[in-house]
Amino acid sequence: MSDHGFCRRPYNVFNINLELKRLNLLKTKLKRKNASDPYYILEWIKKQGTHFVNKYGAGRILLKLVHTIPSIRKIYTVPPSINWSQTSAYVSDLSGIKPYFYGGIIINQKLVKLDEYIKISDLLIKHFSKIKKPGTEKLLFKWIKKREDLYSGMYIEKYPDILFELDEDYGTGWSITESLFSKSKIHNIQSGSHSIHTPVFLVSNVNHLKLIKNSINLEDICPSILYILNIKNKLKFDGESIFL
Repeated sequence: MSDHGFCRRPYNVFNINLELKRLNLLKTKLKRKNASDPYYILEWIKKQGTHFVNKYGAGRILLKLVHTIPSIRKIYTVPPSINWSQTSAYVSDLSGIKPYFYGGIIINQKLVKLDEYIKISDLLIKHFSKIKKPGTEKLLFKWIKKREDLYSGMYIEKYPDILFELDEDYGTGWSITESLFSKSKIHNIQSGSHSIHTPVFLVSNVNHLKLIKNSINLEDICPSILYILNIKNKLKFDGESIFL
């Protein structure tokens, strides 16, 4: 069994934090775009360092550094150039600097009240759902929804407030200093990515069982395995056995 499939990592990125900045929901500490601004220098160093690693294939060195010095990862995922005390919304960190074609937006509930939270959520979904791929009439977002529309349970607060899936040609970007649409800076480091469309579930020696579902969800795997092993339990699953 695999819990996901495999596909090409997006070569293009959509820098969502920059759009949130344009919507006045994300605040930065950047004052000037030159060497007199320490936050600009830090962003420049990040950009050049990533470009070097991507161009010269030093990905293994970067991974070792990130595991040895975790604070390096935070420089990318929680950049000090963002004014976090005044930021109402920002894109969530999935796995460091690697772009995925899915992701989420976190709304800072420590800063916004409930009525404002609802207003911001509705605004973002409406706004982003209308954005189109550059030079085309095709929508950039396959879907964008509130987390409550996709999941319910005791751990729902661990999810970003808004979840989305982008067109497979585009990944989630964090930059606030580049253009809205830019190229991935780490594509040569990791060109492959997870896919939700091609997972594998293989079962042998179950000819005596009848398949009752053709469309299988990840939640169905555990109850199916318990059914094959003839293990009875009183646990409640989100999925169900695919066998009868």
